[in-house]
Amino acid sequence: MACLKPDEIQRENYKLQSHQGYYDGAIADGAIVLRVYLDVTREREVFALTGKFKVERDGQQVSPVFICEQGKPVWYDMGHYIVGCPIRDFGPVRVISPTMDLFEPKRMGLTYWADQCIAWRRLDFTCGQPHIFPPIEYCNPYWGDCRMVRNPDNLDLVPRCIWRVGIDATKVRE
Repeated sequence: MACLKPDEIQRENYKLQSHQGYYDGAIADGAIVLRVYLDVTREREVFALTGKFKVERDGQQVSPVFICEQGKPVWYDMGHYIVGCPIRDFGPVRVISPTMDLFEPKRMGLTYWADQCIAWRRLDFTCGQPHIFPPIEYCNPYWGDCRMVRNPDNLDLVPRCIWRVGIDATKVRE
């Protein structure tokens, strides 16, 4: 956790969002999903997504602020992306976008309201097609050699983004 300095807070223009009802966990076909986990020691977290997640409103940069509670599945429609709060306790917040454009930087800033201060953490992530089904062994009947090829069953799976805490690649969550 890194506390923001007062001048860093003043440069941001935070705006609390209103949710659009309850989120059922549905994800549109072909959508890209980034999963971010809340602090498991807290029932409620107030946070803002920064970086490409900022939106322009009336000529000003606005960092939308979201409130998610454990097991209270509300969702926020931001136009070019959706934020879905956890549908069950200790589940992920889903950031859903119809295209990969939102996730191109492979980095996201998460500003959140901690007990001690307004804090900030950087999330680095990678996006790609999941590989749930194992590769298929293909053997060339003429040469008799075998190799593993990509399983076509994986191609229809929704791409997902996996985030890493800071630079510690051992702590990976989906």
